[in-house]
Amino acid sequence: MKDALRRIRRRSVAMVVAGMVISTGLTVAAPTAVTSTAAAAASSDPVALVNTESAQCLDVQANNPSPGGVVGVWSCNGGANQKFSFRPNGELRAMSGTLCLVSAGGAIASGTQLRTATCQPAGTPTLSITPKFSRGVGNTLVHSASGLCVTKPAATAPDGSRVTLETCTTDAKNQQWTSPGVTAAAPPKALRGMNWSAEGDNFRSDAIVPSGLSATDSYAATYEKALPLVRQFKQLGANTIRVGVNAQTLEWAGYRAVLDAVLDENVNVMVGLWSGHENRHYESISDADFHKVWSTLIAEYGSNPRFYANVVNEPKEVSIKWEDSVNQFLHTYPQLPRNQVVVAGRGDDRFLTEVCKDKRLSGTVMSYHQYSVFELYHKTVSEWKNAMRSRLDIPSGETKSSCSDRTVVTEFGDWSQSGIDYNGPRDGDLHVSYMYAMTEVIRETGMGSLYWPGYGEQDAFSLTTREGSGATATLKVVNQSLFDRIRYAWKVTDNAGGDGALTRTTYWTPG
Repeated sequence: MKDALRRIRRRSVAMVVAGMVISTGLTVAAPTAVTSTAAAAASSDPVALVNTESAQCLDVQANNPSPGGVVGVWSCNGGANQKFSFRPNGELRAMSGTLCLVSAGGAIASGTQLRTATCQPAGTPTLSITPKFSRGVGNTLVHSASGLCVTKPAATAPDGSRVTLETCTTDAKNQQWTSPGVTAAAPPKALRGMNWSAEGDNFRSDAIVPSGLSATDSYAATYEKALPLVRQFKQLGANTIRVGVNAQTLEWAGYRAVLDAVLDENVNVMVGLWSGHENRHYESISDADFHKVWSTLIAEYGSNPRFYANVVNEPKEVSIKWEDSVNQFLHTYPQLPRNQVVVAGRGDDRFLTEVCKDKRLSGTVMSYHQYSVFELYHKTVSEWKNAMRSRLDIPSGETKSSCSDRTVVTEFGDWSQSGIDYNGPRDGDLHVSYMYAMTEVIRETGMGSLYWPGYGEQDAFSLTTREGSGATATLKVVNQSLFDRIRYAWKVTDNAGGDGALTRTTYWTPG
């Protein structure tokens, strides 16, 4: 979170000592490297790609076994020319894996048709594989080099119609391709839940250990402690839990136990890469550490559709350099479907407009952060909403945009332990106005959202506090009115609030 926010939290908590959680005693486990065996595990079995609009299958026409075959749609018949496999290097293979799909002539313009071609030689570096394809948000099929989507002619298209590459369009059913029997990642709007943060925050130079757990515990001991807390998150309504990671975290044997406990409960896990405490710019993360984290986790968890990789949390970069870096990530790890790649807005995740517009990132999930302490000059619900809608590129008079359709608010939160009544009057306290605006924008747009933090020791925004320990630990909500607003955002309740008392606060009172 923003530097200023961390300083605020330090003043508001009785005692916060930087780096106090785990300075020694890590239980070391060697990280898993990306090997040919691990990479092969990410390959998909040959599957049909069925168009949502017409129920026709993607098809190598005339069952052509030679390079240069035309790709179109045809009534599904289960033939080998209608089976495709995604390879870890980004290739989309056809005809029993003997040919690869490419854009005709290598073109990247709208209207380009698809052809089959000889696949590049075994051992070709992944970054040199240019005809990459990946599953994107909304069951799209994205051509990486162009950022365009594989598209069937709209409306009724007779068997034999050729598919083309076109600009990806939200909810365009002729761009949606599903595979029977294959579980797809949940769409961004379906993700709701909470962050599970380390004590104090996740910006740190040592391992990021979620609150309530210990860096000295083994895998088994960590799993035993983590499982009841995951179940508590589920009882609060979470279907997604976001946790932090850095290179040091992978040396803790218990980290996989955390991820496994979440996944074993059929909860989505979103892993965000944090920079260190001293320099919070994404470029402060060394290339070695960056690739250590993502090569390891993608090899171990990337084939699970409940795993989401949040490339970097709050990159701080405010130029196109950030999008360039994400594009490099996509081409380095094409085996991870784009609908499981979560991309931060510029800066501290607030500035999404340019990132959303970058076609190179088509099919990925966007991440948006917004806190009251980021912008203390907004005093009313209306002012807050206008700012949020602008960040999400929502036109005047509209309730959502193509940007908001693929966005998850991966962090929002406010003072949970200050006595503020978030069911109070909509205007009069900027924090209350912020929370009304944030939760109403989430509800109106249908965006996914993750509260920061659902549970985090020594964090003044933590929605819960832990009672008990070990297998009997429970999470207790510390501010019911705040939880009411979250539940309203998630459409669990229709309680729009407004019937509580105005509770002035000494936290960041203007003036």
